[in-house]
Amino acid sequence: MWVELRVTPLKGKNGEVVGAIELAVPITERKKAEQELRDSEERFAKLSAAAYEGILISRNGIILDANNQFAKFHQYDVRELIGKPALMLVDPKDRDTVKMNMLNGFEGPYEFLALRKDGSTFPVKVRANSMNYKGNSDRVSAVLDITERKKAEAVFTSINEKLRVVGKLTRHDVRNKLTTICSNTYLLRKRFGSNPEILKYLNNIDSAVAMSNRLFDLTAVYEKIGVQEQTEIDVKRCFDEAVALFANMGAVQVINEAQDLVVVADSLLRQIFYNLVDNTLKHGKGVTQIRVHYAKHQNLVKLYYEDNGGGVPVDDKQRIFAEHFTTNGGTGLGLSTIRKIMEVYNWSIEEIGVPNQGVRFEITIPVSTSN
Repeated sequence: MWVELRVTPLKGKNGEVVGAIELAVPITERKKAEQELRDSEERFAKLSAAAYEGILISRNGIILDANNQFAKFHQYDVRELIGKPALMLVDPKDRDTVKMNMLNGFEGPYEFLALRKDGSTFPVKVRANSMNYKGNSDRVSAVLDITERKKAEAVFTSINEKLRVVGKLTRHDVRNKLTTICSNTYLLRKRFGSNPEILKYLNNIDSAVAMSNRLFDLTAVYEKIGVQEQTEIDVKRCFDEAVALFANMGAVQVINEAQDLVVVADSLLRQIFYNLVDNTLKHGKGVTQIRVHYAKHQNLVKLYYEDNGGGVPVDDKQRIFAEHFTTNGGTGLGLSTIRKIMEVYNWSIEEIGVPNQGVRFEITIPVSTSN
């Protein structure tokens, strides 16, 4: 047991010490707390020293402490940073933003250009948190140098742009050649249309050209996946726009009950709905109705696309989302494209309908991407 001995001397008339009052105060709990604090500080110091990220502790914008990694990022020694303003390590054009984040206690993550001792800059990603220490509110920031990531992103963007340009030019040139083929088959059909055998071959050519154009359309969609900025989209309006792209819906009734549902997505959401409707019109046997509706749950929204056609056999429910899977000679890319787009949205889709009673696609949307 730890005790603290407090001694008060007793003095006589002439000022000499004639005795003492001794008081023994138990301090075991205080000693334990002090030891725990030292252990905690030691663990923090070791963790900070070993961390891949830079660690900065500041109070009212003034640096209290930092680990060696943080100092290394900025080409300083830790001792040079203590007592200096943290904003001196931020590129001037980003200082107002960083200052505002510090004042508002914004935790991030956020990115900005950091400043080295030699005046050069480098991109960083920061997460911060506030902690109370001895009555003061200190800000602890974890800083990650993202220079290599930014370089990789730049290379990726450049490659993507080159592929996009090449793809666009290729589609344009090949479509011109396909148009020439169609023009010649039209002329041959006019001249030899009475010949059943020649007509069969011409129909095969027309079918192959149509399939090629469809594949080109899908490649154009693939180029956009994960590239566009996501914004809030009204689902009901978006689905109506997709249906409007079909020149003839025939006798199929469309029931759109997705009112008041807003999600975070991009323009490819319309492509998702288009592919679903196109799939129904091409493969749904005897379809007379398409219905879209949704249900809210605690942490997600379930969006349903249904028709009253022939449905999907049990054995095909998973295979229909595989690339090139088809039961009637199509491209087999429509539903696989839908799944790829939804993966970017962090959504999921599965077919849960009853065979011979129509399809029922269940789209699961996290609350963070819906309203």
